Amino acid sequence: MRNTAKGSHEAGRPCSNFSRVGVSMQETGSPEIREFYSRFPYPSIAFHGKYNIAKHANKVLKASGLSVANLGGKRALDIGCGTGEIACSLAFNGAKVVGVDFCSASLERARRLAERYSLKSISFIEADLFQLPLKKSSGFDVVCLLGVAHHTSAPRLAFKIACSLLKHNGVILFGAYNKTARQRHRKVQRELARKAGNDTEKKLEIAVEKFYGRNANKLAQIFLADKYCNPLERSISLREALSWLKEEKIELLGCEPRIIFEKTLENNEKRWLEEERSFFILAGKKK
Repeated sequence: MRNTAKGSHEAGRPCSNFSRVGVSMQETGSPEIREFYSRFPYPSIAFHGKYNIAKHANKVLKASGLSVANLGGKRALDIGCGTGEIACSLAFNGAKVVGVDFCSASLERARRLAERYSLKSISFIEADLFQLPLKKSSGFDVVCLLGVAHHTSAPRLAFKIACSLLKHNGVILFGAYNKTARQRHRKVQRELARKAGNDTEKKLEIAVEKFYGRNANKLAQIFLADKYCNPLERSISLREALSWLKEEKIELLGCEPRIIFEKTLENNEKRWLEEERSFFILAGKKK
């Protein structure tokens, strides 16, 4: 895994002194994950599906109560930006954006997307999230960590690093798979593993047959691979994620799907399972 910065932005030493969350700063992202996303650049919506750059970021901002109309002049960091759809939407709407990913194939598409829309207020860094060449004093108004931490061996540390790069009153958007709501996907993953072992291509072939009858377009294949064939996946409970916010002194702004606090947290997760919404986004403000 490379930690070199292409299109450098506020280069400095990686964030330090995270020992109290129980993980050494020698932690790095998985080479298997980097290889996986080199084969299946995610999400690739702008290259294989419908993409509305003007409104796309609203999907993740909803949990915070913000919209793209609130982005003018804000500094945003998208950690694990993938093929750049969210980062470019933020920049299109006036934010000054840094996108970070450790997969060069994904970043190549992200840069192409930025060029397609002639975006000048965005730069990209190829780096490991555990060794970001960004100073803790960077002070971003918005930090996105969406669908990233759960593909690492240290999701708690990944969250802590993201929070450390927020300015006072900055907003973090944290998205992850939920332990309860992800049950059906894990059942399919176990089925694929029984039939194909660790053969990703064979797993994908079986998944395509199962869900599409061998007639899946490129975007569908990328999404199936990400959902069912990923070599490293962890899921996080709502209670656990909320405790992380509290420990980092992050005030909860909202959640998507929404939390009904009259119910127990576990009952919310059961509702998400019934609604087949396995991915949740927590939004919080740094105190």
